[in-house]
Amino acid sequence: MPCAADMYKTVTGEFVCEPCSANSNTASTTGSTAVTACVANAGFYGVNGGTPIACPANSGTGTATGSTALTACVANAGFYGANGGTPIACPANSGTGTTTAGSATGSTASTACVAAAGYTSPNGGNPTPCGTGTYKAAI
Repeated sequence: MPCAADMYKTVTGEFVCEPCSANSNTASTTGSTAVTACVANAGFYGVNGGTPIACPANSGTGTATGSTALTACVANAGFYGANGGTPIACPANSGTGTTTAGSATGSTASTACVAAAGYTSPNGGNPTPCGTGTYKAAI
């Protein structure tokens, strides 16, 4: 009998299926015959078949499953920093915006931090409220 999703067995026949390690899954695949079918969950990284490690704080893999590489951990919305590093928050009253697909993302560059509606500053700067009689409607 084949193994259910998130389980595997390395030998055929009437043997017990083993669960994937914590923070990993088989991406809904059934009948897995190798521990390497277990891949990191979203927000984690590590070798297939191993025990995945959480991405650094304020970052994630942004996909249904994680990755084998730390550099797949990218900054969350409102943060910036090197892929695989610990992201830094954008200055108060600014953020990294929203992609054309509607999902918010971070960036590797501080200049992706753009002043929020009602504030002004150069990209990556410290926003201040708009002056009297002026406004900014959106990022």
